[in-house]
Amino acid sequence: MFSKKKGSLRVLGGTVRGGVSGPVEQVSKLAGGTGTDEMPEPGEINALFEQFLTELALPPQKLEQMRLMPVDRKWTLLQQHKTKGSDIPVLHDPRVFVELLSQTLPPAELSKDLQSLEVSLRTEPIHWVKDFVTAGGLPILLNILKGLCGVENPTKDHRDALLHCTRAVRAQMNNTYGLQATMSHPDGINILALVLTSPVLKAQTIALEVLAAVCFVPPDGHALILRAMEYCVGVRKKGGKRFEGLVRSLGAETVGDEDAALYLEYQIACLSFINAIVNSPEDLEFRVCLRNEFMGLKIVDILPALRSIDHDTLNTQLHIFEEEAAADYDALFEHLELDRIDMQNADELFGALKRELEGTDCWPWFLRVLQHLLVVPNDEYRGSKYWHVLSLCLSQLILQRNGFNPDVAVLNIDVSSVVDGLVKLDSDPSLSSSQEIKVKERPKSGELEKAVKMCKELENIVKRKDEEIKGLREKGAGVGGSTETLVASESTVDITKAPLPPGAVLSADLKDALQKYVDEVVGALKQSTKPSSGAPPSTIPSAPGKAPPPPPPKPQDLQNPTSPVKGPPPPPP
Repeated sequence: MFSKKKGSLRVLGGTVRGGVSGPVEQVSKLAGGTGTDEMPEPGEINALFEQFLTELALPPQKLEQMRLMPVDRKWTLLQQHKTKGSDIPVLHDPRVFVELLSQTLPPAELSKDLQSLEVSLRTEPIHWVKDFVTAGGLPILLNILKGLCGVENPTKDHRDALLHCTRAVRAQMNNTYGLQATMSHPDGINILALVLTSPVLKAQTIALEVLAAVCFVPPDGHALILRAMEYCVGVRKKGGKRFEGLVRSLGAETVGDEDAALYLEYQIACLSFINAIVNSPEDLEFRVCLRNEFMGLKIVDILPALRSIDHDTLNTQLHIFEEEAAADYDALFEHLELDRIDMQNADELFGALKRELEGTDCWPWFLRVLQHLLVVPNDEYRGSKYWHVLSLCLSQLILQRNGFNPDVAVLNIDVSSVVDGLVKLDSDPSLSSSQEIKVKERPKSGELEKAVKMCKELENIVKRKDEEIKGLREKGAGVGGSTETLVASESTVDITKAPLPPGAVLSADLKDALQKYVDEVVGALKQSTKPSSGAPPSTIPSAPGKAPPPPPPKPQDLQNPTSPVKGPPPPPP
């Protein structure tokens, strides 16, 4: 019997020690049975057999097959089950595991406890798994797995603990209840996918097998897998594409002899997982787009080396990958009414596009796209990134119309809103082609939000300065000479001394442009304070109790007036 002792669970026979009180009862007979070897009535046998089937947690189809068995065969199975269980002590409450795993244990002890848990989850009745999940065991198990995946330079005990923890998660998911509980957890599949980044090859193989099965679980198993692969990219913080690690590890060339067998198992599981990702969606365009992602990672260059291994199971997965690809491309060509072409041949692809678009309304836009592509950067450091962004944009353009997203969390584009705006532009003649098409507002990145906020604050500063200048003009009109004296005291205004918003930084070009604008405003203000060549200024009424102001100068006493100023130029864009 398992017991809690020194932070670990041990097999101790018939009693539970170290925190679990009371003797352990032995399984002596089936629940509700007679405890004898005499064959009871068929009705009682069927009732006992139903209890037996409930404990097995078999698929519905298999359960129906077993229910159709003869009564004597059912009784034989019941007797065998009773004999097998008679020497096995009843396990303690699964909450003991939950309590124990909640503690911080040394790697060696943790490894042994996870191994014991894996055995219990795999061999105990389904209600034991339910009790473990209900007691909060799943989040604790996933947190342990996540922590083990993040250990740098793991020791042997860390590696063993990671392997046993991965096996425990697989055992817990090996039934409908446990599978749904893990898929419903916000990060359940994400954390399981983290195992693919660990150095334990056997654990990676187990994770790949489970993830491949999840791909086919409706309604959102496949979407969870794609999100999990993106999650791994974000956790690694090394960038790259979501399937890049899979393809790279599939074609690794340096593997020790002692790991050759394990690596072969990994290659089979990895290729099986890739087939599940690519082939499980029902939408043809989605499958083609996903397969093209792997083609772009040059998986076709790895396939000949895999075929040379000449292993039956691996050859089966290779055959599935190639046959499904050929079938999808045939279906795509038939759907598009195109002749079959080599999808890896640029000349054939361009020829097909030309034949498809020439003479249609799409042709001018196709030419414009080609013209833009000619000037896309192709330098060593950033060129490939530009083309990657273009590929992602086109993928979303194609798939969003059917509700699919080929590369989640990479681009934030609302294609439908943009297309609807363009359609509205064509259908409404009152709209100008230069009008802005309003699209659904998307959250901006932190840097963009900061820049927009800074620009708005600078714009408010310019508006306040314009109002101050306007006030000075009005004041100059009411109090003769005061504005002229104020402006004459300064040749211009130094913008470097003007208050800026917190965190605002002006580039040299922007400083020059703003300074030029301020100089022009000050110059215009100086000119506006001088009398114009038109009608003489009107007499300014005197304030009560004060002498009237002196009469305006005669025209012959004035210097040559300057031409009137129309006002300051508009601010630079």
